[in-house]
Amino acid sequence: MRTPGLGDADGDGEDRRLPGVSEAFAGGRPARPAHTETLAATARDAWIGWTAQARRENLPRVLNNSRFLIFPHVRVPHLASHVLGQLARRARSDWLEHWGFEPLLLESFVDPRQHAGTCYRAAGWQLLGETSGRGLARPGRTYHSTPRQVWVKPLGSDGRDRLCSVAGLSRP
Repeated sequence: MRTPGLGDADGDGEDRRLPGVSEAFAGGRPARPAHTETLAATARDAWIGWTAQARRENLPRVLNNSRFLIFPHVRVPHLASHVLGQLARRARSDWLEHWGFEPLLLESFVDPRQHAGTCYRAAGWQLLGETSGRGLARPGRTYHSTPRQVWVKPLGSDGRDRLCSVAGLSRP
């Protein structure tokens, strides 16, 4: 299905899907509530404060909420923030059980021309800034977009420190 404003492009990172809450809003098909690694997000990288080596090693522990849609005809108060809250509460254990690793950070990119990010704020996510709007450049192709808001939700109080760790070393 193609949804206006969302397109149907694949994500930048590794596509790992988990069945869950999102199935109720995807006609019973597993949707993509999160996938691993968005390649470059300056605001996120500055907020984490990781080194190049820590970024290479730990980027797969950042889950990107690549598509989040509740159809306009669904009218349930606070549903969006509730779903985002459930995702944050369950992501670490679900991914560890299903994929064998523990994610440390959720991220999402919101087009401020179309959405205010209210559900992310209500679910306790943090607005870090905006992307450049250049998009992902692949060899021989150009991609232009508009700047997106960068929202993050650490999964645990030690998420940032663990993202900065390299081979057992922790952030100073």
